Amino acid sequence: MKQHNISFWCSLYLAGLILLFIGCFVKAWVLQVKQFKDHTNYKKKITSSYITIRTPRGKILDQRGDPLALSVRVYSCCMYPQMVSKDADKRQLARTLSRVLHLPFNKTIKKFNSTSKFRWVKRILTKYEEQKIRQLKKDGFGFIDLVAEYKRRYPGSKSLSHVIGYTGVDDQGLAGLELTCNQWLSGKSYKIYMRRDNRGNKILQQLEEPPKQVRTKNVLLTIDSVIQTFTEDALYMMVEKFRPKSAVGLVYNIHNGDVLAMVSYPRFDNNRYKDYNMETMRNRAVNAIYEPGSTFKSFTFAAAFNEGLIKEDEMIDCGPGIWKFGPRTLRDSHACHTISTENVLIKSSNIGTAKIAIKLGEQKLFQYLRDFGFGQKTHLGLTGEEYGIFNHVDKWTNHYSITSIPMGQEINVTPIQLVKAYGALANGGLMMKPRIIKQIVSEDGFVIQDWPPEIEKRVLKVETSKRVLRILKKVVEEGTGKNARSDLYDIGGKTGTSQKIVNGAYSKTQHVGSFIGIAPINNPKIVVLVVLDDPLGKGYGGTVAAPAVKLIIENSLQYLNVPPDKIILSENEIEREQ
Repeated sequence: MKQHNISFWCSLYLAGLILLFIGCFVKAWVLQVKQFKDHTNYKKKITSSYITIRTPRGKILDQRGDPLALSVRVYSCCMYPQMVSKDADKRQLARTLSRVLHLPFNKTIKKFNSTSKFRWVKRILTKYEEQKIRQLKKDGFGFIDLVAEYKRRYPGSKSLSHVIGYTGVDDQGLAGLELTCNQWLSGKSYKIYMRRDNRGNKILQQLEEPPKQVRTKNVLLTIDSVIQTFTEDALYMMVEKFRPKSAVGLVYNIHNGDVLAMVSYPRFDNNRYKDYNMETMRNRAVNAIYEPGSTFKSFTFAAAFNEGLIKEDEMIDCGPGIWKFGPRTLRDSHACHTISTENVLIKSSNIGTAKIAIKLGEQKLFQYLRDFGFGQKTHLGLTGEEYGIFNHVDKWTNHYSITSIPMGQEINVTPIQLVKAYGALANGGLMMKPRIIKQIVSEDGFVIQDWPPEIEKRVLKVETSKRVLRILKKVVEEGTGKNARSDLYDIGGKTGTSQKIVNGAYSKTQHVGSFIGIAPINNPKIVVLVVLDDPLGKGYGGTVAAPAVKLIIENSLQYLNVPPDKIILSENEIEREQ
């Protein structure tokens, strides 16, 4: 009986062990197999997570591929307030951090007392500050960290700053091409792991290199940095001499609409844009409007030639320098009397130009000027572009508008509108759409988006274009544009000197002086415009702007390998010729 009881209890004990083993095995199987993914994911969730990182902002490049704007890696300082020891002297820690980062103590101590898990201490550190923070981390400041970011750099400093614009601290475009091209330039997102400490607080890791499949997009411009430098140097030479309130220089390829150079004065450094006011940072090439003066007369002649209303040798009576048209009295700077049609433009007669406009008529004059793009944006792709001011013909004042507009009064244009229109005068009558953005390209040179040259419309016959160019050549050789004469190239162009409107009336002391040139005039390649607002002296365009246009044309055409129209002999060659 006793033996039987022992066997029973042994069997029961053994059965219990077997059941316990089976239970443990089942539980282990559930944990290790069935619930393995759930437990793994939970562990990852409490110890790490993903953080979204953006790749560097794309570059802005000139047409040769040289960088005009790029992003460089810099570091910012952050802190984790909850990781600061309760026993630590927060005020002393804050003083140390404030001294190293040159921050106000009051602002720094607030970050230490914050209930947030993460706070920025200072964005975009200098190299010195970065080194000091690294040393503090080694010295026990475990609650601070360095976070890699990107900061925008502009190698050209003040060059092209009005065109390129600038970005904010978070690398978003705020002005210029940085703003209009932000959709392409803005960095792309990708994810990396971010670990947590035992209390679940996030601790940022240093940025990893972005995956290769994340493609940075760069913006390729039509701007040529060499021609840009030529234009800047020539314009600033005139600025130093005549001290204008502002100035603009433009170089335009008449055959494809490319803007090769765009200069606006006053200058600013977009690496330090916060140091300047908004007026200084205006891109006057697209958003400054002004009365173009006599540079506008060429369009009345082009329209009248195109309609077959005038001939070059046709005589026009300009009188003794004063002429009355209804209630309107027109004056010339000097008496021209009876001169040929071409001499009206060469001598820049207001009276002769008005008589040609009257022959053309208000409706046709208005339509031609609209076809030339006045009163409309060029849609170049730069922020703040103005329409200009050009009233519809229904709002023209009888006797006044038909005589004022042809000589560049009662109308306001932007510099980019004027070079675009002169491009059509020079290239055979085709209005090209101006472009400053050429392509969107990847880092490896793959073209993502392209803007090929675009013809908007034909505004003149080819022969009309040639006739206007022949007269513009004589303007430089014989007329008001003599200061643009070159020993290398045949240049055509037109001077402009307009009175500024001050307190509702034309000023006798404040002027806008300008000159627009076409070269080589017998086989045109480029249009160059220089405008000076309120220069010293009388502000004649032939004096304050023409010399700069000549210099820009000579340097640019030689750089573009355009053969000179004239042969310059050395002293030895001259002696041999004699």
